[in-house]
Amino acid sequence: MARSVSPSRRRSLSGPTTQSQLVQLGERLAAHRAALGMERAQLASRLGVTPSRLRKIEEGTGRLEASLLYAWVKELGIGFSQLFGDIEAPPPLDPEARELMRLFAAIPDPGIRKSILKLTKALSEKP
Repeated sequence: MARSVSPSRRRSLSGPTTQSQLVQLGERLAAHRAALGMERAQLASRLGVTPSRLRKIEEGTGRLEASLLYAWVKELGIGFSQLFGDIEAPPPLDPEARELMRLFAAIPDPGIRKSILKLTKALSEKP
């Protein structure tokens, strides 16, 4: 049998600091989504929620469960460190860069990975 908690014993999460943090988190999630060129409806479909729900979360007025947050950052290909704390988050990677990283990580031979890294460094240097 589930144990219920009386309303007087529940801890309130509605305070200026908490609301501000929810707004900041929503803004960061929205910015990463937009940077990837992903429409809200597209992301909502992938996450199994409505676009309206995502809009509320991005505005800081909707509820965000940990499981949805996890699925969201996984879908966007970003880390939790980019969403929390005062650290400066690098811009999100474009889809080609994400694909390159995924394919590079799948190469089993460390020697080949090292050679590709050397080639990439050489190609990226300005003449």
